[in-house]
Amino acid sequence: RYFRSRCRLIDLLLLINRVLARSAVDEEEKTTDNGENLEERYEQKELVRQVRKFVASLSDTERRVFVCRYWYLDSTAEIAKRFGFSENKVSSMLHRTRGKLEKYLRREGI
Repeated sequence: RYFRSRCRLIDLLLLINRVLARSAVDEEEKTTDNGENLEERYEQKELVRQVRKFVASLSDTERRVFVCRYWYLDSTAEIAKRFGFSENKVSSMLHRTRGKLEKYLRREGI
């Protein structure tokens, strides 16, 4: 499966970041300028929908830390300083949240 390594999960999260950014720009378009096929675009939109649903289900603190790391690409040190947490706590929170995301996406068949 896709989640065999931490690197692949992080690649997925970075892909989600790019897809979310792009979907905000061209939400109404059926294809992008680079000729991306409709099936791939549909799969990306479904992934975005599921990730948004997952993120909405998180507690406020989990959601904010997760978004800081994977949307804004803040370092764990920056997040720790912003929230008044230790870097270990931030790393632990992110690890647990990635695990929850993995379980959620598997359950949803993604």
